[in-house]
Amino acid sequence: MSVGNRFRGLVGVGAEGREHIVAAALDLMNEAGLEGLTMRTLAERMGVRAASLYWHIRDKEQLLGLLAEAIVAEVPEPAADLPWRAQLEAFAAGYRRVLQSHRDAARVVIMAQPTAPHLYERLVRPLLAAGFDGEVAVDACHLLAGTYIPAAVAEESGMGALPDADQGTLEAPLGALARGRLELNGGVAGMRLRSDPTLAELYAGHFKGKLPTVQVQGGTVRIGLRYRRLQLRWWDIASVALNPAIPWDVVINGGVWKLHADLRGLQLRSLTVSGGVADMTLLLPPAAGFVPVRISGGVYKLIVHRPLDVAARVRVANGARRLTLDTMRIGAADGEALWETPDFGAVADRYDVEVSGGAYRLTFDSAEAAGDEALAGPAPAGAPPDRWAEPLAPEEFPILAPLAAHLANPDPDARFVFGLRTLLDGLERRLPSG
Repeated sequence: MSVGNRFRGLVGVGAEGREHIVAAALDLMNEAGLEGLTMRTLAERMGVRAASLYWHIRDKEQLLGLLAEAIVAEVPEPAADLPWRAQLEAFAAGYRRVLQSHRDAARVVIMAQPTAPHLYERLVRPLLAAGFDGEVAVDACHLLAGTYIPAAVAEESGMGALPDADQGTLEAPLGALARGRLELNGGVAGMRLRSDPTLAELYAGHFKGKLPTVQVQGGTVRIGLRYRRLQLRWWDIASVALNPAIPWDVVINGGVWKLHADLRGLQLRSLTVSGGVADMTLLLPPAAGFVPVRISGGVYKLIVHRPLDVAARVRVANGARRLTLDTMRIGAADGEALWETPDFGAVADRYDVEVSGGAYRLTFDSAEAAGDEALAGPAPAGAPPDRWAEPLAPEEFPILAPLAAHLANPDPDARFVFGLRTLLDGLERRLPSG
């Protein structure tokens, strides 16, 4: 019998209706992932209208809670005759296998935080029998089942922080506009900004999570961003494309955390960032006239690649550390650092870059020197960035650099066991003597 046929006539049956919905939702999530699990697609899968689901499920939040409890219910119960520590180790191994067996299960458990009293009952019993205080036993359950195991599986799966499932696209017509201005307000926390020669509209923005507020007036596009840092996976939170048929001014208010801006092919008139920068890569087009790039606030890891042989000047106020300017590398510069190409004062087409608040790890060079890999941008959607991909300089990290290979290529099984043993070692020290 199909899922849809099973479901028909369940209105008013309550618990049985929920069981069928949860079973169908788990099947759909295993196939399409959490992003593909919506009330509408679930209803289509079951052969009913979406409104029918709400006889049994209040909303998607409740559905995720029921899913989490169904997943946790699959965890096998350790043998009761084992010592308390062996029981918790067996439970952790079984819980990990269950989360690994369902697509996005760790994300669901972290998001929904199921109470799962039957699960806690199994864990608390051996801890109390071993002599642990009841409050300590409950805290251990929260730490082990609610935090450590699902978070470890999420990291192993490359999920990182959790994205919202909803997503949408915003755009506006180009019309007869002769100039564009993009304002990103509220701070950028994970975005790709690019020029798109195939775009017929003025701009197009693709967003995950709650859609931002957008105002379009003339050629000015104001986007109010509302993303909290680390709430979502940074490398596929948002993408904004600009039409290169007209020149653009780009303004970012509120700072930058994770921005890859490939503006090659765009007619860039100016770029202004207020509020500081943490991890921004900027690929510049050929300069058309005098093009100011102004960054107020401090800078941590700013990489700017310009076309080969384009004149430029870079000024950093209030000192700089690890400064790379074409082929010149400066470990530290106190006060103001000023550098320019030999032809900066003699040509009209040039970039003028000013950083007002000091900088750490600032690179300004040509695209040719950067190489193809540096220009490729962050990992594609669905693949986590390698946080240890960048080499560790021995002179800066004399202790960590020799361990770089282990940092970049950890054994997930060994890491899980190490974390579990460390957690249980700490718990064992809370056991009353005797």
